[in-house]
Amino acid sequence: MKKIIVGGILLFSGLANSATLSLDSSKINFNLITSSDNKIEKAFLKVRCLRGATFWEQLNNGLKDYMTCDDFKINGQNISLDTKTVELAKDVDGEFKLPKLNIEYKDRKKGHVCLALSVKFEGVPSYSSDIYENSTDSYSLHSFCTMKKLPFSISSYVYENKRVDSLLEFTDRLERGVDVILKH
Repeated sequence: MKKIIVGGILLFSGLANSATLSLDSSKINFNLITSSDNKIEKAFLKVRCLRGATFWEQLNNGLKDYMTCDDFKINGQNISLDTKTVELAKDVDGEFKLPKLNIEYKDRKKGHVCLALSVKFEGVPSYSSDIYENSTDSYSLHSFCTMKKLPFSISSYVYENKRVDSLLEFTDRLERGVDVILKH
């Protein structure tokens, strides 16, 4: 069994080819850079877990090279799809709180987890890129994947935009605050 602890984050891998990625509960400040009066209504963390498909799975599933992780769980709850969107709680001061998350998955055929942070503004349709200075920010303001390069079949702005290389960088950015640059 191997444990790595980094700044309050525990990355654990061990028995039965399983892995757990843990994020501590923390407040997230969004630094709105704009002259408009837009307000953030909701904030989300998308958690995606994928693993390499076996040859037979590729044949039976339209040659997809990645599948949903085996035994994908968040805080002990089974997740049947490859993506779970966690809504962050908003307090009275308008700050958002990331809950403590324990993301578990089997590492058979190199399972990988990706995280992407996004927001929704009051009175603006979800994923509307019209208000952002950089249109891809509508998909993700901050992201991280345990996989260095995503395969073409699952690559998307959601997990590529403003991506950092390590979980430590990801959590450091959350602690410092996430810049949200809107058109003026």
